[in-house]
Amino acid sequence: MLRVSVVIPAYNGAQFIGNALESVLSQSLPADEIIVVNDGSQDATAEVLQAYANQIQIIEQPNLGVAAARN
Repeated sequence: MLRVSVVIPAYNGAQFIGNALESVLSQSLPADEIIVVNDGSQDATAEVLQAYANQIQIIEQPNLGVAAARN
């Protein structure tokens, strides 16, 4: 069976993360899991993510960079 996981690293992406999540959620093949790694954002990224908390998994970490966020 095909399983689809989506991992989105986010750093100060409050103005974009909602659109990115809406795009993932509207795909014809739904993702089995959506993981967003908030990489120490200083803006409202965490607040935007909370609006999707029942549909995504949120991982918070200090800013370690995009490579660490993907891992």
